[in-house]
Amino acid sequence: MKMKRQFKRIAALLLAGLMILSLSGFTDGAEAAQNMSELSELAEAGQQEVTVDGIDYELNQTEHTAMVIRGNSKGNVIEIPASISFEEKTYQVTAIADKAYSQYSGATGIVLPEGLLTIGAQAFENAVSVRGEELVIPDSVIEVGEKAFASNSFKKVVIGDGITSIPSKAFYDINDVIGSSEVEIELGIQVEEIAKDAFSDGNAWGEITRLIIKGTTGRLDEVLKSVDGLKNTEIIYDDPDALDADWLQTQINNAPDETETEIVITGNILTGVTITVPEGKMVTLIDDGESHVITSSAGQMFQVNGQLTMDSTSEESRLVYKGGNSPKTGSGNIAAVESGGNLILKDAVLCDGVIEEIYSGAVLVGNGGSLEMSGGVIENFTLNGNMLTGSVCVEKGGNFQMEGGIIRNNKNNGSYYSGGGVLLYTWNKGDKDAVMTMSGDALIQGNKSRNGGGVYLIGNSNFLMKGGKIERNEAFSGYGGGVCAAGSGGSVGQGAPAYESKFTMEGGTICENFASHSGGGIYINSDDVILKGGRIENNTAQSHGGGIYVSEPPQMVKLYNAVVTENTASVMGGGMWFCPTGDATFTVTNGVALYDNRAEGAGDDFASLSGDKGTVTIADRFLGGR
Repeated sequence: MKMKRQFKRIAALLLAGLMILSLSGFTDGAEAAQNMSELSELAEAGQQEVTVDGIDYELNQTEHTAMVIRGNSKGNVIEIPASISFEEKTYQVTAIADKAYSQYSGATGIVLPEGLLTIGAQAFENAVSVRGEELVIPDSVIEVGEKAFASNSFKKVVIGDGITSIPSKAFYDINDVIGSSEVEIELGIQVEEIAKDAFSDGNAWGEITRLIIKGTTGRLDEVLKSVDGLKNTEIIYDDPDALDADWLQTQINNAPDETETEIVITGNILTGVTITVPEGKMVTLIDDGESHVITSSAGQMFQVNGQLTMDSTSEESRLVYKGGNSPKTGSGNIAAVESGGNLILKDAVLCDGVIEEIYSGAVLVGNGGSLEMSGGVIENFTLNGNMLTGSVCVEKGGNFQMEGGIIRNNKNNGSYYSGGGVLLYTWNKGDKDAVMTMSGDALIQGNKSRNGGGVYLIGNSNFLMKGGKIERNEAFSGYGGGVCAAGSGGSVGQGAPAYESKFTMEGGTICENFASHSGGGIYINSDDVILKGGRIENNTAQSHGGGIYVSEPPQMVKLYNAVVTENTASVMGGGMWFCPTGDATFTVTNGVALYDNRAEGAGDDFASLSGDKGTVTIADRFLGGR
């Protein structure tokens, strides 16, 4: 064992003491003795640097503690001892200084002892350049400095129960190896504050795959909204007081067949497996007067073959169904409703899941299944599947009745044929219709997708809008900010489909939607669109058709009793645009109003260029037209 001692600080203190005593003239022996005693105590309390087993420490001789100030490693793993011995005294290692192992870059792991209290800024920055297995911050640690573990690579990081705050870049790019895959972080029970860039500045390497949080379900939800690197992260609460899936499955199984049965949820629930509602069961999940969170890490929370009702006793005590990560094709993040199954959403919140694969949604309504929504909220889902996904995804033979409630703030990043709010689709000509009816005060708001920000219709889909509102949705890379009626194959901007999507509007409002290309309010690639009533207003298209865009032949729109107003197009057709070969009929029964729209190019209210087959027929009692 090699030991190096430096007494510079102690010598300086003794010299200063001698000078003071000299100036005092030693006038009082007792006072001089007291001064010498105090100086001796100060010297004893002075820090001393030593090297033990290749690691440099600063010793506190009064507290018998040691701080690592410079480190080396025996082998590939940096291992900090719990204590060291020096001159027959034992010193507990309680601190690691700033930059102690910064840029070490040769380690494959870090081992920290229980009893450690603080870890300085940049202490281990860029120390582990080869992917390590697990980094554990002991429960004894109460403080971690900025960039303490930045630019390292671990499969898992466990942050102990002593930490209350995670500062800037403390675990920045903890997945910092090209081609590395999953990284999981576990947060201790006392973590309350997390810096925006604690894990990442948003680049791909810094993404966290899974975040496990100790404590009450939902306690860090608001904090995490402002933290980078969690865009596609599966967030799981490790709640010691939570009920589990087995409890809920038992309650459902014990319910009598064909009899409506309430199951009162008395606490949070963590589900690691899919819960099945068997055929013949008719269960209602309801709160006990307090709000509780049901969280899934199973990929799909419910499989509904019978009848499942989600309800609450009040808005304040709503049950929250919080989705996890769905990596499976053809799944429902919260629920998949199969043939004969019925999901009834009366008053609950479905939120926050990540859907990774195709033919999926937050709620998937399959052939013969139905979703009835009269209240509640479906919000904040992220859909990354390449095609055919929607926050509510209705397949052939599925039925969605939306009489109330809100579908809002969901984003679909899929490349093809995917809707932000609702997707209705079939793929083969003989498929049974995928059906949706919207009425009452139902609201589809603030959803985003490449096409069909609000509602996307493909193939034999049938959408009847009798009321409600589709507003502030966005087609961020294409067509149909509010509604995209795309016809067979989900085609946009193409020729005649072999079979049609049907959209009938009898009431309600389509407003304040945006399309980066055309059809801010409605994009039409079908000849079965009829607007019998309602309002289409304040929509915007970056190209043509701020309110309505009609595609190539034989596509057409029939307007009977609709108002199209205050829409905007950057090129032509502020209110309506008809492709050079498109077809439109304005039929006045009780009146069509097309007015006060604006286009930066031409045709404020409507524009239609001549073509071989296209016609525009306007009745003589038509209101507007510029």
